[in-house]
Amino acid sequence: MVKRQLLEEMAKRQENGPLLINMLTKRIRQLFRGDKPMVESAPSEDYDSIAVREFLEGKLYMKELILEK
Repeated sequence: MVKRQLLEEMAKRQENGPLLINMLTKRIRQLFRGDKPMVESAPSEDYDSIAVREFLEGKLYMKELILEK
């Protein structure tokens, strides 16, 4: 899949863009530091594509944070 298609699919599934970007950025850093991908990936695939695919395949998700006053 082309990166643009991945991003469009991801946007359909998540409304909170800034939170999604923060989550993906954290996961990309983890992959860069040596964490193993949670999805099958080619050796030449870049970390941002891997992180997006992990999210789309349900391996990477955000928890709702509820703050009480």
